[in-house]
Amino acid sequence: MSAPTAEKQKKEDNPPQEEDDYYSEGDSDYDYSDDDPDEPMTESDAENDGQLRRKARGRRRNDKYYGDEDDYSNEYDDDDDDDDYDDDDDNAVAPYGGSAMRDQQQQQGGGKMELASDAKKGIDDEEGLKLKLEVNLDVEIELKAAIHGDLTLSLLKDQVQQQRIITHMNNDHRNTLSLFLEVYNKVPYSQAQTARIEEIRLIGMTISTADNPNSTKSSRTNFLVPFEPALNRYEDARHRVVEMHKHCLKTLGRSDITIQEYRRPRGLGAVLFTICLTVFIAFSRRSNFQPDSALYSNVLGHFPGFATFCYKIQPLLISVMAGIHLSEAAYLAVYRLRPHSVPFGSRVWFLWVVNDFIEGFTTLQRFDALIEEKRALKAQHKSN
Repeated sequence: MSAPTAEKQKKEDNPPQEEDDYYSEGDSDYDYSDDDPDEPMTESDAENDGQLRRKARGRRRNDKYYGDEDDYSNEYDDDDDDDDYDDDDDNAVAPYGGSAMRDQQQQQGGGKMELASDAKKGIDDEEGLKLKLEVNLDVEIELKAAIHGDLTLSLLKDQVQQQRIITHMNNDHRNTLSLFLEVYNKVPYSQAQTARIEEIRLIGMTISTADNPNSTKSSRTNFLVPFEPALNRYEDARHRVVEMHKHCLKTLGRSDITIQEYRRPRGLGAVLFTICLTVFIAFSRRSNFQPDSALYSNVLGHFPGFATFCYKIQPLLISVMAGIHLSEAAYLAVYRLRPHSVPFGSRVWFLWVVNDFIEGFTTLQRFDALIEEKRALKAQHKSN
């Protein structure tokens, strides 16, 4: 309801002289005047009185907030105005603060924009830092994975190379292992022939020998053959082993040609072998040249004079012949078989020695021919 309508209604209900009594500047209780104590208040009067009281409070509030520009208090902002107005008053109007209010709002707006800009910049910096940390973490993880993968691959590669070296040395270069033990560990020749490599590392090789060479279940003794200086990688093992092999050969007076086979006599050698073997059998006993022997009855009985001659020279002939052939066999064993790494007492060694003892010097010739053949093959292999 508007103010003029309220005043008109008030004039109709009450005398004009009592209007000022409704508005007391110092008293907010709005009590009725004592001039008419006996007059009862009707329901319409109470309703009008309540409306007038609310209008009066509204005018005093408006007078307080709508003053001059200089009298406006900065203590009140938009939020305070909302709190001061009664929720039941739908006609409340937002206060107007003039140029000072606009300046303050502009300053506040600019500050808010700056704060928003700084906040956005801080968020961007934080997100950028997080992104950098994530990228660095990913790179670090990839590097660690690569390093770990490289190490694992390197270890596997080393294990494969170690096993390959061990297998190759045990299968094809047992004589080299024996040389290492003889030179670097002073192992006797006979014991060194049972050499077997057990482990290879960058610092050296572990080589074992049988304590009892004649027993297949004999216990074994380990020897460490060092690499001086130590290897940097297992790819260098072959070159180092070759150098050590040559050093051992020179120290022991051995050859780089290894003989691992026996060749039977052929041609003239076969003829000489047959003759010498027959002589050794015939002159092995003096009684073979007497009439009651099988040899005399079947062969020498037709040549009694030759049988008598053989009977006389038998002791001297067999002694000289055995001595010469034994010397040749010993020479072959010491100056041919051992320098060319034929294991002492092996099948190959036994065949060569017995053949030389029977056949004589032609066996030595055949062995030297075999050495030259091996050397030619080795030279051809190097050239290729």
